Amino acid sequence: MGKLFGLVIVALVLVVGFSVARPAREVAIALPIAGATAHFQVWSITGISPHYYLIVETKNGSLSEKMWDDWGPQTHANLYITPEDWLVIIDGMGGFSAVEFKPGQPPRLMNPTEYRATDSDRWQYFGSVGWEWKTYRFFAPFQRAECISNFGVDGGPFRVAYQVEGRCR
Repeated sequence: MGKLFGLVIVALVLVVGFSVARPAREVAIALPIAGATAHFQVWSITGISPHYYLIVETKNGSLSEKMWDDWGPQTHANLYITPEDWLVIIDGMGGFSAVEFKPGQPPRLMNPTEYRATDSDRWQYFGSVGWEWKTYRFFAPFQRAECISNFGVDGGPFRVAYQVEGRCR
């Protein structure tokens, strides 16, 4: 009985260890900036709400940033390319982040004060990441129109014309 219990404990440790060691879902997107690739990852352990992460890689380095926790109905994020060659991400309820690419340097997460005054009407909608049934994937602009769900919360100052009160379809 003691050996069997020990084997069960070892098996549980291995299962939990392997499930924690890698994301539950990942989408990799080649960006038209600095040869960069953006990885959107969903990390989840059974019984705990998922966490969403962004990893941006270039030949000069990478950055990793926790984007948001799963708070319910809004689980997609829109991607934009700016005239300054920034990657801007607007997530559920209008949360936003921007990544700057400078020659010879790793990508850098920008402080909101650096891009708050930018004219978002000049941004190019690059697509979105989100769920389609049980698959987390990238949607090109022709596959999913630009839409920002804010569910009645202030959706922020960017792309106001594309913000909707309910769920994006």
